[in-house]
Amino acid sequence: MKKNILHNILITLTILIVSTLICFLLDLLNLDIMNFMIIYVLGILICAIFTTGYIQAISLSLLSVLAFNLFFTVPRYTFKVDDPKYIVTILLVMLVEVIISSIVYRLKTYTKRVNDLKIEQLKIKNNMEKEQIKSTMLRGISHDLRTPLTTIKNGIEIILKDNISKDEKIEVGKKVSQKCDWTIKLMNNLLSLTRINGEDFTVKKNPELVEEVLSEAIRNLEDL
Repeated sequence: MKKNILHNILITLTILIVSTLICFLLDLLNLDIMNFMIIYVLGILICAIFTTGYIQAISLSLLSVLAFNLFFTVPRYTFKVDDPKYIVTILLVMLVEVIISSIVYRLKTYTKRVNDLKIEQLKIKNNMEKEQIKSTMLRGISHDLRTPLTTIKNGIEIILKDNISKDEKIEVGKKVSQKCDWTIKLMNNLLSLTRINGEDFTVKKNPELVEEVLSEAIRNLEDL
C-alpha cells in the first residue's frame, strides 16, 4: 500500500515537472499562454490513467493551476494575478481538469468491474466443464467396473471347483489377473478425479484409432 502511494506521488510530480518544462519551451517560442493550459490538461489526463484513484489527478490539477499562475501569468514568479480574466480562466481550467479526472476514474472503475465479471464468468464456466467431465468419467467408470468385477468373481468360483483341470485353472487365473489389472486402471482413473477441482487441472486429449478403442472395449466386455 505504501509503495503504491509513493508510486502515485512520483508519477504525479513527474508529470507536473514535465508539463511545466514543456510550457517553458513553448514560452520561448512566444506561443499564446492559453496553449500552456492545454499541456497541463493533458498532464492531468495522463495522471488519471496511470495512477490509482482520482486524488492524485485532482492534486495535480491544483498544482498545475498554481504552477501556471506562478510561472506564466503577469506578474511572473508570484501568485498575484493582475488580469481578472486569468482568474476566470484558471477556475474554468481547474474545473475541466477535475471533471476529466472524475470521468477517467469512473471509466477505469467500470473497466475493472467488467474484467472482474468476465474472470468470474470464466471461472464458473471452467467449474461447470470440470463437473461435467467428472460426471461423465464417473458414469463410464462405474459402468466399466461391473464387467471385470463379475469376471473376477466368476473366475474365482471356477478356480474353486474341483471338477476342472489344472490347465483350465491356470487359463482362468490369467484371465482373472488381466481383469484385475483392468480394474486397477479404472480405480486409478477414479482417483484422478479428485484432482479435477484443482486450479492446475487440464484435460489432455490424444488421438486414438477407433479400431483399437473398439477392440479393447470388446475384449474387456467379454465374460468367462
